Amino acid sequence: MIWNKIGLLLGIFLFTGGTIHAQAILESFTLKDQHDIPQKIQFPSSKSLIFIVGDRDTSAQTKSWQPELSKSIGKKADYIIIAALGSVPEFLRGVTKSSIHSERSVLLDWDNAISRKLGYLPKKCSVVGVNSHGVILAHENTYFSPEKMKRLCDALGI
Repeated sequence: MIWNKIGLLLGIFLFTGGTIHAQAILESFTLKDQHDIPQKIQFPSSKSLIFIVGDRDTSAQTKSWQPELSKSIGKKADYIIIAALGSVPEFLRGVTKSSIHSERSVLLDWDNAISRKLGYLPKKCSVVGVNSHGVILAHENTYFSPEKMKRLCDALGI
């Protein structure tokens, strides 16, 4: 009996190209930004959110998404930048924080707890679409492309 279930799951995994599509739910959370100001992300929210998660090796990938998101999503959604900083030793946190120069708030995830929930992989920018109820509906990696933006916007209905 158990082998039938395992076989079914393996078949689904192979049929879908190795991707299991599940809708995870992101719970409300608070992270401090680069100015030490706590930023609370709460669900339900008034609109969909797009999270850009990156580390020091993905700044070019992260920056490739920002102007395109600003143009494409308008007022239908908002985007939030999260720096995955779990690999930064505690004694370097002050230097790391002061080296972040952005007009937008950058939320600092020192233990990568939120970044992992958003599917973060080291050295890959993750762009994650979450509806107003916290349901993760889309996930893209690395550099911006029009195709990735279309999939993201279509999944969020924007």
